[in-house]
Amino acid sequence: SAPPLSNARAVGEREVMSMLKVESMDREQARIEAIRARNEARRERCLNARTRTIGVDVAALEAQVKEKQEARKIEAAESMAQAERDRYINKLIEQRELEEREMKRLQILEQKKVWVEQQSMGKNQAPRRGDPVIAEECGLGAVQRFSGEDMSRAQRTRMQQQQMRSWTKQQMEERAAKEREDKDEDVRYAAYLRMLAEKRLELEGDEVALSRENAMRTRKENEYLADHYRARQIQEKQIEAAAKVEEVQNMMNSPFLCEDTSNSLTPEGRIVKDRYKGLNREQIREMYRQNADFIRQKAAAGEDDREWRMQQMRLEAALTQSEVEQNSLLQSVKAEQREFLQMQMQEHEEKKKKEMADKFGAVDNRFFSGFGVSWR
Repeated sequence: SAPPLSNARAVGEREVMSMLKVESMDREQARIEAIRARNEARRERCLNARTRTIGVDVAALEAQVKEKQEARKIEAAESMAQAERDRYINKLIEQRELEEREMKRLQILEQKKVWVEQQSMGKNQAPRRGDPVIAEECGLGAVQRFSGEDMSRAQRTRMQQQQMRSWTKQQMEERAAKEREDKDEDVRYAAYLRMLAEKRLELEGDEVALSRENAMRTRKENEYLADHYRARQIQEKQIEAAAKVEEVQNMMNSPFLCEDTSNSLTPEGRIVKDRYKGLNREQIREMYRQNADFIRQKAAAGEDDREWRMQQMRLEAALTQSEVEQNSLLQSVKAEQREFLQMQMQEHEEKKKKEMADKFGAVDNRFFSGFGVSWR
């Protein structure tokens, strides 16, 4: 007899599910491996100081473009593979349908053979005991199987449980892999941050050293410029002093500036007024020598001068005190005079008031103005 239809269908479904599961796990593993490879390449580029550059990393950008192109190629290849898998699955389904139709045709032929054998037997000569009835192998006419009855319920339930268990396990593995990947990514990111901090400290140290070196170089240049400036100032002062000495010598020895005064004296040493042109050099030098001697004598007599100045200061202080006392005495005298004048003014006012009060019966201008005036 032909194999049962439910067993062949179950076997095909198990094969398809296992194949789909393996392909899904392969795709996930390939994706995880690609992410790990990209992260590892990026970490190597960041840690390698020779290949790392400040600014635009052309090589990294080209690598990213290349990775994107490869990702597109991989995606296209996966799409083609998925289409090939779909075609394969459709082919399996068509093949299974063909097998089911062939199995149904064979079952019908077997049933027809049984009917033919039963027809060839004589009337009322049916066997007393036939073969045991197998419900799965019987058709609908045997009244052993009914339309709508689920004969593969237990097997399907078991397969569904296995499938659910497989999916749950796969999801748990995917979640654990994602958690491990996130943890690894956090660890790599922390390492990347530490590396950036170290490189930043290194660059800052280099910048500090460079700034210190520039400061020392600037200091040396400034010192060199200051020394050169001081030397030039000294040289200019020396040149100026030499020029002054030369100018003085020229002024003293120039026949144009220094006229000849030798003929302004008589042989007896008397001055001729109409030919006198000033002192001669010896007389001027003698005057300078006398002035220098006078300055030295004055410096030697500095102590006496200081004592004299102290005496003058004491006299000035005494005079100032005397002037202050005189001024205070004069102010007091003026105040007394002012009080006396005020007292006299007050007495004069009182006297006028008294005269005004005692002037009844006195002869004044009003008396004389009444003459020649009629009172009627």
